Parts: sequence; C-alpha cells; structure tokens
Amino acid sequence: MLERKGIIINQQFMKFFFPTILMTMALSLSTVIDGIIVGNILGPDALAAVNLVLPITLLFNSVYVLIGVGGSTLYSVALGKRQKERARELFTVSVLTMIFTAIVICLLGLYACGPLAKALTVHARDLTELVFDYLRVVMLASPFLILVPGLVYFLRSTGEVKLASFVLIAANVINLTLDLIFVVLLESGIGGAALATGCGYFVGLLIALGGVARAKELRFCGLPGHVFSMLKNIMGTGLPLTINTALNFFRLTCVNAIVSVYLGSDGVTAFSVCTSCLSIVSMFVGGSAQTMIPLLGTFYGEQDLSGVRFTIRKAVAITVSASLILLVIFEAIPSTITGLFGVNDPHQVAIAAQALRIYAISLPFMGFLFISMCVYQVVGYQNLSSLVALLEGFAIVVPAAFLLARIMGAAGIWIAFPAGELLTILLLLLFVRQKQKKNPGAKGIFLLEENPNRQVMEVTLPREETQAALLSGQAMDFCRKRGVDPVTSHMAAVAVEEMTVNTIHSRETGGKNRFIDVRLTLEEGRISMIFKDNGYPFDPFQETDLRQFGNLAVAEAVTSGIRYDYILGMNCTIVTIDRKGD
Repeated sequence: MLERKGIIINQQFMKFFFPTILMTMALSLSTVIDGIIVGNILGPDALAAVNLVLPITLLFNSVYVLIGVGGSTLYSVALGKRQKERARELFTVSVLTMIFTAIVICLLGLYACGPLAKALTVHARDLTELVFDYLRVVMLASPFLILVPGLVYFLRSTGEVKLASFVLIAANVINLTLDLIFVVLLESGIGGAALATGCGYFVGLLIALGGVARAKELRFCGLPGHVFSMLKNIMGTGLPLTINTALNFFRLTCVNAIVSVYLGSDGVTAFSVCTSCLSIVSMFVGGSAQTMIPLLGTFYGEQDLSGVRFTIRKAVAITVSASLILLVIFEAIPSTITGLFGVNDPHQVAIAAQALRIYAISLPFMGFLFISMCVYQVVGYQNLSSLVALLEGFAIVVPAAFLLARIMGAAGIWIAFPAGELLTILLLLLFVRQKQKKNPGAKGIFLLEENPNRQVMEVTLPREETQAALLSGQAMDFCRKRGVDPVTSHMAAVAVEEMTVNTIHSRETGGKNRFIDVRLTLEEGRISMIFKDNGYPFDPFQETDLRQFGNLAVAEAVTSGIRYDYILGMNCTIVTIDRKGD
C-alpha cells in the first residue's frame, strides 16, 4: 500500500530555509551597520543618537509586518485555494496601503522632526542636534524602509525566496559601502549614515520591483468593492507578529529597568549578552517561521492537512533542535560566550554567566511558542495568536521578573524568563482545550480541522513507471469501497495512472531522488486529484505534441478538467472528474 510521506515538503522547506535565514538576518542589519560605523568613526554620542532613534525605526517595522506579513499570508492561502483574483486583490490592497502609510509617515515625520528630536533627548539635550540630523534623513528614507521588506514578503510567497533574500542583502551591502564613503571619505556626519541606509534600500526597492514585474502571480488589479473588509483581514492576520515586535521592545525596556535597580550597569551588561544570544536563536526561529508561513498558507488553502502537518513538524523540529543545541553551548561555556561580546571583567563575567545559564533554559519554549503563534495566524485563529504574542511578549515575563526579583533577588529576574515561557504554554493549553470543547473537530494543539465529508487518498511515490500501475489499482479500490460507481472509479484509475506517467516523463530532467505527491479527494459531485513534484518548472499544456499524443491526451479524454500551476517551487497539476449519479 502506497502512502503519503513528507519527502517533497521537507525538500522544499530546506530549499527555502537557508535563504530565509539570510533574509531574517538582513532585515535587522541596517541599524546594526549604522551603529558599528557611527560608533567607531563618529564616537559614542553619535552611537547614542542612533540608538535613541531606534523606537522610530520600530514603527516602520510594525507597518511592514502588519501589512506585509498579513497580506502575504492571506495571499498564500488564496493561491492554495486557486483564487488568483483574490490573490491579486490582496497584493494590490497591501501594497497601496503600505505606500499610503509610508507617505503619511514621511510627511508627518519631516514636519515633526524637531519636536521628536527634543522628545527623544529630553534627558540628554546635548544629543538633540545629532538626533535631529539623523532623524530627518531616516524620515526621508521611511518609504523605502517600509516598502522593501513588505514587497520581499510577497516575493517569498511566490517561491522567489532567493530573490527576496538577495534584495535585502544587496540593500545592506550598499548601505555598508555608502556608510564608508559618506561618513569616512566625505565626512558627512551622522546624516550620511542615514542617507546610506536610504540609498541602499532605494536600490533594494528597484530590485524588488524588477522581481515583481517578472513574477506572474504578482499583478495589480482594480480595488475590490470590499477593500476595507479585506484590509481588516490583512491587519488582523499581521497583528500577532506586530504585537510580538512591539512588546519585545517594551519587555526589554522594562527588564532593563528592573535589572539596573538590582544589579546596576553590570546587570544591564549581562542582560545585553542574553539578548544578543537571543538574536542568534532568533535566526533559526525566525527562519523556520518565515519559511513555514507561505508553505503552510498554500497547503492550508488547498485543504491539504497532511501537508500542513508535515510543514509544522519540520518547523518545530528545526526550531527545537537549534534551540537545544544552543542551550547546551550556553550552559557549557557561558564565560566564553560572554567574552565574545567583550565582557571580560571577572565580576561582570560572573553575573553574565549566571544570567545566560538561566535565561537559556527559556529558548526552546520561546521557539515553540513563536511557531505556534505563526500557525494560529495562518489557520484562522488570529485571536489566539495575538494572545500568545501578548502573554509571551510582555504580560507574564515582566510582572514575573518584578515579583521574583523581590522574592529571590537578582537571580529571580533571570528565572522569570523560563518560568514565563512555561506558564504561557500552560495557559495556551487551557485556551486550546476551551476551543476544542466549542469545536470538537479541531484536533491537537494547533486546532487543525478536517472536513468529515472529504475522503482523501494520499501517496508519495518515486519517479518510476512501475509505481503508476500500483497507484492506479489503489485508486480504483479506494473509489469503489466508498461508493463511487464503477465507470467513474475506472476513469479515476486511468487518470491517475496516465497523469503519473506524464509527470514522470515530463520531469525527466529534474534530477535524481525526485518524488511525486498525489492526492485524490472524493467531494460532493466530483473527484479531484492533485499531482505535485518539485522538479524544474514544466507546463505540459504548452507542448502541442504532448497534448495531441500520449498520456496527457488520454487523461484529458477521461476527465472533466485539467489545469497546471507552479506554486512555491512546485509543479502542480489539478485534475477533476464529475461523479455520475451525485
């Protein structure tokens, strides 16, 4: 008996994973690069000015996460449902909203630069001029800093993950190069660092627009009549990650304040080491989640719950494995890790090593919760996703750090992190249980619902013609045992065999170790079949010889309709057969 395996999904996941890690890293590089160049060339006051503007740049992040991630996630689901017109509407509404918001932020920001600079430097008036010089250029660059990442998310959702990574990498390479030219050679000061960032992202925008022009799936259309309802859905989908981004900033600010009370500057230094180590873990957590979202959205749109489960398992496995490996490293050599960040004073090392060992325990739980938040975001439980973001990002850890510090002293601050993550997981399980009582069809911690009226046969087979005959017989038995009339059952068996053989022949140049996923679904009034492989793109309907002769012609003769798509790096052929007597 042939059965479904996650081979193709695992291959596609890993194909997208490493470029996505690079993309995740590149998203945070512009501020880091500016800080390094400015701090070393212009001195600590200029570095402080860059850091004071950080909350403003987080506003840009919130816009492209809210609209870009939300829109691209729904876009992936629409592609999975083969609702291409809705996908175009989602792309159009998302991009126009980001453009409008970016222009408003730019104009208001330029108008309010002076008051903002004074507000940001209320306790450090000597930095006001530096902040103003940096901030006004950042505001000019804000449309590029918002639009480029937003477009990158859509490119990724079409399967162009390498191009998406290249856009951000190119933007930051140009940023670094121009930083050296503007700040070092031209001596343009702190404003030159901001200008370098803007120029880098302007070039990134040009590359991204070129990718959009080449992508067949990314096309603008007229605004739909339900534009505000669609925008509400987009923002609701992107809200959990936006909350997570915003609350992480507030969490760091509050914990820094608590640490400074109990441990002073040495404690702040120790916590900085912990957060720097978190950024390393975040590469794998963010990479897994960002790889998972478009794949998950497409499979969920297709109602391919096996594909959804395979994708989630892969993301969880990578996240938990990476977190556990890094946990072991942090527990084994914390002093060495702190030394990498320039912490060498014995007293500071002792505090940082204790902090890192306790803090690191939270990392696997944190990774699992982030993956859970992204899964709920895709499968329609946005409220639950937002709740996880609120609890994990702020509502539990900060109060726990405050209370445990009073009870246990400085160690309580660090214990608050693993304790907070575990408590969030326990509360999540309670909420999931409540959801399952209201909806018994929602299964497991991720509340995946399967339509009880859908009967599905799923197999993964190697690219060998002998497998096609076995699959044909299995399809015949599957249909007959579920009440499909003999004629339609035979037509389904013929279509399965001929399409499988056609797929094998048309993908012969796709390399070794290639497999085919086949899903046959009995629906009311029809049988639908989906054939997927991750070989080179090949549309058999563009080949006249294949259409007039051979397996494809036979398949077309016994079916009601056949169409081809290329989605997320996978060839996908959809076949339907009308059921007689339904």
